[in-house]
Amino acid sequence: MVTPERIADAALSLAPGRWSIAAVAEGVGVSETAVYRHAANNEELLVLVIDHVVGREQEPPHREADVDAVAYLDHIARHVRRLVSASTGVASAIVTTGWLGSTDHLDLFLERCLVELSAVGFSAVDADAALNLLLNWTVRWVAGEELADSELGFTDPVKTPRLAQARDQAPANETLFDRHLRALSIGIVAEFGS
Repeated sequence: MVTPERIADAALSLAPGRWSIAAVAEGVGVSETAVYRHAANNEELLVLVIDHVVGREQEPPHREADVDAVAYLDHIARHVRRLVSASTGVASAIVTTGWLGSTDHLDLFLERCLVELSAVGFSAVDADAALNLLLNWTVRWVAGEELADSELGFTDPVKTPRLAQARDQAPANETLFDRHLRALSIGIVAEFGS
């Protein structure tokens, strides 16, 4: 039986940028018509994959009582980065298609984050703007990492020995992502927080 989960898994097994109804049908071992029952086009296929990726998590990120707004924004971004990075091609597909849609699991995730941001002093409007900015930045960061890894070979020590050496010598406690994320989170709180 063809399920949305099997379709999403088949899409995720394909190389980034190679998602199509035909390729997924071949990956699942069914006709294109069987896939079309769940996804009428490539955009709906992307929605199905995103819902599957976000739905893997049992719980959206929650905020501990003593965590401030900056730390919670950092937590959300790291959570999203981990989710999206675990599924190669999702970030690139979101960025290249400009997808701004909605899925059941994504809506639950966003709702929980908005509630938590309200609890640390954001108005509903400002929490929405802050969350959109943070998620957009995080997904674009992951898409850049995917590009660097696949197209440019930045993590290949043979192709880029200096970059590999610099990466290996970077302080383990802070990465470039961490530094940029902290600056973004502080800026978001300054702009949108109470």
